[in-house]
Amino acid sequence: MRSALFTVLLFTIPVTISAQDPSPSPMPAPVTTYVRPDKHDRTMHYLKSMFGPFALGKRVVTSGIATWDNSPEEWGTHWDGFGKRFASNTGKSVIGNTTQFALEEAFKLDSRYYRSSGGFGSKIKNAVVSPFAARNEHGRKVLGFPHIAGTYVAHVTASETWYPGNETWKTGLRRGTVSLGTDILFNFIKEFIRR
Repeated sequence: MRSALFTVLLFTIPVTISAQDPSPSPMPAPVTTYVRPDKHDRTMHYLKSMFGPFALGKRVVTSGIATWDNSPEEWGTHWDGFGKRFASNTGKSVIGNTTQFALEEAFKLDSRYYRSSGGFGSKIKNAVVSPFAARNEHGRKVLGFPHIAGTYVAHVTASETWYPGNETWKTGLRRGTVSLGTDILFNFIKEFIRR
């Protein structure tokens, strides 16, 4: 009889206390609308990141600036130099995006750019932070190492293999850092101009 009474009290008291306790729960779960893209969408994004219109436009712009700046000097400032730079940027794009895609698939991360739905300050922050951030499969922002690694692998490979002159892996690291900064500039276009 006593053990039965004890069992009843044990299971009813916490319910009674929690029903009367007006204090809020310690931390409400964040509401997110993120849904991880399926395999087909991820593959299509991978292909568009190399050969889509925005990727090709970005490559034309960066190749044009490098031709105007004559970097590297050995390729010259004419159309053949532009062509070499465009081909080089295409090679880097394939290497970088393939590295990024492989790491994203292995670690279930999503490094694609998502526009901010907030105000002006939120849009600025999103454009600056996005090259270094990714979303995990639950939508939480984490360090975007697939994009960072892909950027550096592409530039170091180019410097060590097909760039002329005295290019080294150190030059590749420097170029990779500049490329991440360039990503921020193109993110402003995605955030404020591109629809």
